[in-house]
Amino acid sequence: MSHVDPEAPRLSAEEADGTYVVLMAFNEERVIRDVVQRVLALNVHVVVVDDASTDGTVSQLRGLPITVLRHAINLGQGAATQTGVEFALARGARYLVTFDADGQHDEDDIPRLVRVLTREHRDVALASRFLGR
Repeated sequence: MSHVDPEAPRLSAEEADGTYVVLMAFNEERVIRDVVQRVLALNVHVVVVDDASTDGTVSQLRGLPITVLRHAINLGQGAATQTGVEFALARGARYLVTFDADGQHDEDDIPRLVRVLTREHRDVALASRFLGR
């Protein structure tokens, strides 16, 4: 499951409770369950937006304590992001993180991003996997 980075910051209970991680998924059957379980280990709210996958993406998520939203037709990553963000905000999300469902993002970066928002009093924090640490 998760590789635990002892150097990575951890979220406080209050930060975790206010954090919603939105994953946009399209045909991610092979990796989606592992990715979601790694994010769940942070004790945050997880919302997966399935953008009309034609494989077993949704079936891989059964039994996990998450919210799965489904598009009936493929609308693209932008629409999937909007669906997830609107859902999270409607439920009182204080911190919102978008996260790739394909396993290319590192869940240890979620607390780092939230800490920028909370400790540096920022409204937005952006990250790129191409810029290094």
